[in-house]
Amino acid sequence: MTKSRNLIRPKWRPDAVAIELVRRNYATSRTADLAQVLGVVYHQVTRLAQSLGLKKDQAWLNGPDGGRTDGQRGMGTRFQPGQVPWTKGRKGIRTSPATEWQKGRPPLNFSPIGTVRLGGCGYLQIKVQATGYPPRDWLMLHRHVWQQAHGPVPQGHVVVFKDGRRRLTADEITLDVLECITRAEHMARHTFHQYGPDIAAVVQLRGVLSRQINRRARGEDTPTEAP
Repeated sequence: MTKSRNLIRPKWRPDAVAIELVRRNYATSRTADLAQVLGVVYHQVTRLAQSLGLKKDQAWLNGPDGGRTDGQRGMGTRFQPGQVPWTKGRKGIRTSPATEWQKGRPPLNFSPIGTVRLGGCGYLQIKVQATGYPPRDWLMLHRHVWQQAHGPVPQGHVVVFKDGRRRLTADEITLDVLECITRAEHMARHTFHQYGPDIAAVVQLRGVLSRQINRRARGEDTPTEAP
């Protein structure tokens, strides 16, 4: 559980003191300073202020404490009321045609068909087409090798490495290290039930204990579970 491992910040429930502090000071104070005083993060203060209907004071924002300007700096380059931007009415204007990316030019990270890479799944992948949609363009290399010899994988089957013969070098992925099995057989190979009823019972009991520990850590009731 992410909350039990402190990966998610606990939800902030502001009390009356915190609400009054934000109500009195939000309009003319830096939000980051209020967050530091309250021991929370920036967006938690802004959410509370929004729920209370609070906004920053415009005069404070325009002053030096608002962090936008010191009252003089940058005034000469600001848009003035009624000023018309130079791009108005010129939709689609091209400002630098000589340096634009030319039509048909591939991106710098383009990989040609036949490129082999190590995917995030831990298996080698090969690029078989260039549609621009990665899930369609890249195929597992071991599946591709098998298909080149036997054609499409039958429905309800998967191509896998034989036990203990997984390879991460393209030249070593050959037909003799591959096999095509049913999905049911593939699942049976990777379930803890393959180790017998005693091990399966231990794994299930461990799951029950983990859930009970997580509930207790969150302060929730811990109903009894049957292993």
